[in-house]
Amino acid sequence: MESLQQDKTTVCQEKYQPEMQQKAIRCPQVAREPEQLNCGEVQTSREQEKLVEKLMAKLEEKENPLHDGQEQQLQHEEAKFLEGQSEHLQQQQDSNLHSLNQGSTELQSEKKLLEHSHVKQQRNCSSYKQFNNISKWENITEDLDSEAESVEEEYDHTVSAGSESEIYSDFESD
Repeated sequence: MESLQQDKTTVCQEKYQPEMQQKAIRCPQVAREPEQLNCGEVQTSREQEKLVEKLMAKLEEKENPLHDGQEQQLQHEEAKFLEGQSEHLQQQQDSNLHSLNQGSTELQSEKKLLEHSHVKQQRNCSSYKQFNNISKWENITEDLDSEAESVEEEYDHTVSAGSESEIYSDFESD
């Protein structure tokens, strides 16, 4: 039995030795029939992934075969589409830039109007203050005028009531 196992191992190693060295895979030391022994077909997961990718690519080619003309046509259509998108984006960018410039111009004109309005308000305020000052002086002069009138009336009343010497003596005693 032991010799039979060695024979199977030797057959496996001789048959698959070159592939195993390339893939760095060890042949299992399990007693099986040579038909069941798959030492050469053992692959790493990365190799399996590559194989699956290749098979999927072949399957895709079979399902959707593209002739050279069709592939060029698709590339041309894609380039045309991208060019159209590029033009559209450029137009949109130009429009946005124009809108920004217009908005900036409007803001500048509004700023000038506000500055002008502010200057007008300052002038009006200054004029109001001057007017207010004039009104105060007018009120003061009116008060002085009315006081002067009352003093005159009192003087006239006093003069008509007595002599001037009495009036002067009244003022001197005060």
